[in-house]
Amino acid sequence: MLGRRGFFIFTLTVMLIACQAPLPRGTGNYSETSVPQRIPSQRTCWQNVPSSFPHRGGAPATFILAAGANTGELLMTNQDAQQFTTAMRNRYHVPNEQICLLTNVYRAEWEAALTDLKRWLKPKDRVIMFFSGHGSYVKDEKNGDETTDGLDEVLVTLDVNDLVMPRRQDVIIDDRLTQLVNTLPTQNILTFIDACYSSGMYMGVSNLAREKFFAKGELAPFPYPLVVAAAPTTGALTHLNGVLFAAAPEHQPAWEDRAGGIFTTSFLQELRRHPRANLKQIFDYTAAQMRNSNRSQEPQYPEIRGNIDLARRN
Repeated sequence: MLGRRGFFIFTLTVMLIACQAPLPRGTGNYSETSVPQRIPSQRTCWQNVPSSFPHRGGAPATFILAAGANTGELLMTNQDAQQFTTAMRNRYHVPNEQICLLTNVYRAEWEAALTDLKRWLKPKDRVIMFFSGHGSYVKDEKNGDETTDGLDEVLVTLDVNDLVMPRRQDVIIDDRLTQLVNTLPTQNILTFIDACYSSGMYMGVSNLAREKFFAKGELAPFPYPLVVAAAPTTGALTHLNGVLFAAAPEHQPAWEDRAGGIFTTSFLQELRRHPRANLKQIFDYTAAQMRNSNRSQEPQYPEIRGNIDLARRN
């Protein structure tokens, strides 16, 4: 028989062995009931584009890169990405091989998709990018672009879901996003971001709406400076090539409800109502609808930045 000391050592040994058991490999696919595991990225994009594609003739091509990330309390981001992809594919008649849809996306997958896209593009081609998920911020790395608040805005990918203390390398920093986008060999870039860079410290959760803001570890380590609301927008995203359709400005929250991201679902609704309108007109209709909506707990006014004429031509 084991004495008390022997029994304690035996129990501790069993516990240590159990803690070292390998975790099941995740797939990265959408599931509200599963707990995503932090695994090396397995999915790749643009694998079915014909090898002769860069030497094609005819009209400019369109590529779609769309992603969702059900981090924190969010449930509908993958649906947002799927519905947005379908709408853009139908509007611009995009072949399947020119579409990359990444549900529950990891940072490495998003960055690899943008990096690999460069080889297929010509200067007049159109790139449509979409992200739905949590937004947050981290301290600026002192590169001088965040002159107003000293913060870098970030897009929160699935990497954070099983981390006790997420760090800046676990998310998509605005500087990195701008760097990747601005190396694409085309200026015809339409970027849609349904995430929030809002004031406040914690994720808001209710029966009606969930705030698309994430705070944990190095992400949002202190309350967002309220002075930003009255200051002109600065930072890396102001230098993003093309045009940016943002769910909310830096000082406002963005929201998700049972239908999905409020900006995404409103935009797609107006797209169906006005199929012949250009994207600037669709955005204006969306902004007006959201100003009169009571779907969110706080005001959410979408913002368009960059080459506005580009939005009018698409």
